[in-house]
Amino acid sequence: MVWPDKGLLATAFEEDNEVRSLFRQNKGHLLSWPSPELVGVASLKALALNVTVIKLAIRIWGQATPTPKAMSVDWLKNEVSGLHDMLCAGGKGKTVPIYVDSWGIKRLSTLAMRRWKAPIATLRDRTLHGLFREMTQAWGEEAAEPDQELDDDDDGVAPAEDDAYPDAGDAAAEDASGSAEAPAREAEDALDAELQATEQQLQILQKLILSLHCNCCLKFCLVLFV
Repeated sequence: MVWPDKGLLATAFEEDNEVRSLFRQNKGHLLSWPSPELVGVASLKALALNVTVIKLAIRIWGQATPTPKAMSVDWLKNEVSGLHDMLCAGGKGKTVPIYVDSWGIKRLSTLAMRRWKAPIATLRDRTLHGLFREMTQAWGEEAAEPDQELDDDDDGVAPAEDDAYPDAGDAAAEDASGSAEAPAREAEDALDAELQATEQQLQILQKLILSLHCNCCLKFCLVLFV
């Protein structure tokens, strides 16, 4: 697989005023999440919170890939690590934030490619419209009608009301009437596999973060009572 030029995404992030502001607001993290319990969980709510970051990642990735394919996590780790090194005090990013941001971008971008099937007009959160148009510009395809299988959330988390998709029967009727082919249909199975593998990695990370947090709290309590 051909990757974009080294440092291209990291530089794009660093030169974007909004990205730098988000990095400061998130205290050394590139991505935002709906809640601490949902860190790493790919959902439309999380995607809407990170449109600026995902849009830039798709723009750079799309320059090197002629069709929508899941981003390489190794490429993302290199680029995200480079950004953290540029923006963190002392010029060295921390391992856990880099890991969370890299896998988070991969998961959210993969979710975006799958949700690209949905008609843009049916998504109430208009912040996603620009993101989907970025994919259309990158790969030259219009967003098409959703498949029935996309009615359920990819991670087993119930979608928010604003994330609702059109009735499956309506979608099936529209497909039968000859609507446009869904983009990247041939890559859908691969994207599903990427989502499952990434979810397993993030579950391991969440357990690690929880363990570190508990250890820190325990040490703090011991200091107070000594």
